[in-house]
Amino acid sequence: MRRILSLGLLFILGFYTQVPFSFGLNLEKSFFIMNDSINFSVYNIPESVMVNESGDCWINQSKTITVNVYSEPGNYPMNATILISGCGLNISIDERYAIYEGFWIEDGVYILDISPKQAGTLTITIINMTYNLNASRDFLIKGLNGYAWTSKGKDKVIIIGRTEKIIFSVDYGQYAHVHLTWVNEFWNDVVCINHTIGDNTAGNGMNGEFEFIIDEDDLDDGDGYIIIVGRAGGCYVWDLIEVLEPIYIPPPDIEGPNTGKPGIIYEFSFVTNIPDDGELSYYIDWGDEQVTNWTPLLESGIPYVENHTWINQGTYFIRAKAKDIFNTESNWTDFKIEILRTRATTNTVWYYWFLERFPLLEILLELIRVI
Repeated sequence: MRRILSLGLLFILGFYTQVPFSFGLNLEKSFFIMNDSINFSVYNIPESVMVNESGDCWINQSKTITVNVYSEPGNYPMNATILISGCGLNISIDERYAIYEGFWIEDGVYILDISPKQAGTLTITIINMTYNLNASRDFLIKGLNGYAWTSKGKDKVIIIGRTEKIIFSVDYGQYAHVHLTWVNEFWNDVVCINHTIGDNTAGNGMNGEFEFIIDEDDLDDGDGYIIIVGRAGGCYVWDLIEVLEPIYIPPPDIEGPNTGKPGIIYEFSFVTNIPDDGELSYYIDWGDEQVTNWTPLLESGIPYVENHTWINQGTYFIRAKAKDIFNTESNWTDFKIEILRTRATTNTVWYYWFLERFPLLEILLELIRVI
């Protein structure tokens, strides 16, 4: 009997030397994943999409999970890259930089907050790049399915000062309650923007879609995020739209000759650069009552090239400005060109038209003038 008790005690002690143990964590909510070379445990994995309802302001809740990574045999702690995917999440914590991102506590222990956006399968993958080892585990998350986008290019960004529409597609939309809440970039200030109940009418749950017009008055508090939360049947789904100040559009650079002659065709280029390699259009005033009205869109940094001819001599100011796809415009750029009369001719368009097509004649006339 004494020998059986001793063997049992040794078995228990041996088990706890192989599996990391953390006081205060609910082991019933933990998962141990083992293979021949790398193991990990996950504590406090969320079971469903979580939302904090406070009046009309609904915001997503995060759950703090702990991931312990260790090797087998020996139960040695290991640093690793943590990949969390599915349920609207795509998180990567590189083992080489984890300590700088605030996730790494000590060898092999990661503490991080996660907040699944929708129902589905959440996959946690552990990769040790040093020894080319990996292991993974899937977790089922309860909730609704859905996602949001904006009316400008189906992105997830709203620029302050532009009237845009948020479209939110959600399962059971015809029955869902949907709330929009603004939070600042530090997540410590909250403003309720809008809320509605699905009644299966256009833009309000019909075909599972909701539509909300977001104008400048809703975004007076500046940069941050809009959290869209849908609830139906006690289940949730949420998504996030980023709110940004207007992007500064620099005035375009203009390149071309500073002097010229009446009736001659001259080439000019117009170009500006904006962040994220967006698209731009250009408006050009040639200073002679002729304009080029908003060119086709070009990639940022690619010059727009156009030719122009002035009929009469004088000083002209070319003015140009750029705008992006959201109609945010730059300031004007001015470019001066002097259209001069030559001494050898009368001021007629036909004369310069003739010289342009017979340049050797112009050289001959210039030589005669010099002599």
